[in-house]
Formats: sequence, C-alpha cells, structure tokens
Amino acid sequence: MQNSEHLSTFITTSSDPMLLLKKEGVSWSIQYNNTTMQELLAQESHEEEFSASIKKLITQYQSHASGKTTYTLYHYEIFDNLYTINFEETEKNIFIIFIEVPLPNLFDCLPFHNLHGIYDSLIVVLNPKGEIVETNACFSNLVGMQKSKIEGKDFF
Repeated sequence: MQNSEHLSTFITTSSDPMLLLKKEGVSWSIQYNNTTMQELLAQESHEEEFSASIKKLITQYQSHASGKTTYTLYHYEIFDNLYTINFEETEKNIFIIFIEVPLPNLFDCLPFHNLHGIYDSLIVVLNPKGEIVETNACFSNLVGMQKSKIEGKDFF
C-alpha cells in the first residue's frame, strides 16, 4: 500500500471530523469530508445553516490566521460541541480537522492563570467539592482578600 493510500484510509476512517474545502473564486465548496464529518452534516437540520456555520468558521480562520498557512482555533463551538480546529491552507484548498474538546476536560485546557486583571467580570473556578481553585483580580478585589488566601476555601 502506498503512502497516499494509507493517508486516504486514515482520513476516511478517523473518528475526528475532517473537511477539505476547495476555493472557487471568492467562495469555498466542500471537496471531501470523511465519514465522521458526513454524520455531523447529516444531523444538521438545514443545509443553509451548515453553510452559514462553515462560512463563519472560515471567516474566523481568515481574520485570525493573518496570512499563515497553518492555524489552530481553540474551543470553537460548532455542531453543538466545542472543538479545537486545525487548518492547513494551500493555494486552492483548506484542510480542516475538528478535534472535540470533552466538556469535563474544558477547564483543564483554559489558561486561567492568564485571566488575572484582564476582565471586569468576576471569574471563580470551583472544584467538584465547591472549593475555590482559581479567581481573577476582580473577584479578589470584591472580597478584599489576596488570591493566595482565597484558594482552597469553600465557596458556599
């Protein structure tokens, strides 16, 4: 079996949804999608909605990628799930791989240590026992305590 056949088999049978778009003028069309992507597309109630969601995804990619040929969007909501989406662009195509982010693992992936002082909203992260594991500066200021004295306390 040649490398291209191995690659084709891998893409077709992968549990991660994959999509190959072809550029046609200023728009994109689906050139290929694997079995998993076909199942997601079959669940979509209206083809127009899917087209709109893919157009929105491509717009997001183009606005963030800034001319890069490879790019990753983290925690992007599409198909009623969160995905990390990897893009590989050539002159005429974009190959897209959707890697689902399981909701129980979502908070493991978010960089809460970078949130201090960034938002004017209260951010409090609790563990399953209801203990505070992370906060931002806005919450610390509200309760009048240093972050180090808040962590580990029972929120309720």
